[in-house]
Amino acid sequence: MRTLFRLLITAVLTAAVLAAVILLRLPVQTLQIATVPLINIAASAGLALFFWFAVSPSVCRFFGGMRYSLASRRRIRRQMQSCQRSLLNWLLSRPAHWGITGTAADPQYANTCEGLLALRETGFYEKKRESYRSALQTLTEAVLPTGLPSKTVNRPTVINTSMLLCLIAKEKQSPSGVIESFDMYDEIAANLWFLHAEDG
Repeated sequence: MRTLFRLLITAVLTAAVLAAVILLRLPVQTLQIATVPLINIAASAGLALFFWFAVSPSVCRFFGGMRYSLASRRRIRRQMQSCQRSLLNWLLSRPAHWGITGTAADPQYANTCEGLLALRETGFYEKKRESYRSALQTLTEAVLPTGLPSKTVNRPTVINTSMLLCLIAKEKQSPSGVIESFDMYDEIAANLWFLHAEDG
């Protein structure tokens, strides 16, 4: 394959140079096949040998290096994507506990929002659709007319409500079927900044 490529390079370059020489020697108005002078065979052979030994190896090395570089990049990219998939699959297979500590009896709403947003952003929530829907259902059941409460202070906070509204925005783009109406969340968004800053 390499030899054929070198032959092709040599033939193309030799033909191009000879054609250029002919075109430069003859005026355009007299350029006819019958008037083309006989090319010196020795000069043509020397030119071909020059391209074969001096030029074609460098060209082959250049394209060979480029091919290797592209193949290496593709291989590395595939390996990285495979590692990412393996890591995400491993993380998704771990038992989820969205509590404030490892011993918390109930998950915290803020932590649950963070987990669901992470699933949404990575695009892996389809693989954990039932867990996602169950956690989202838990959040929607806890929502008050003024926002999403914090279990720590037992009232809605700006942080929790803001994260919930980010999640609701994702739900509007591609619904999971848990939320039937977004009217309440639109009202919460409109009134969000009436919450006291100290609640955040």
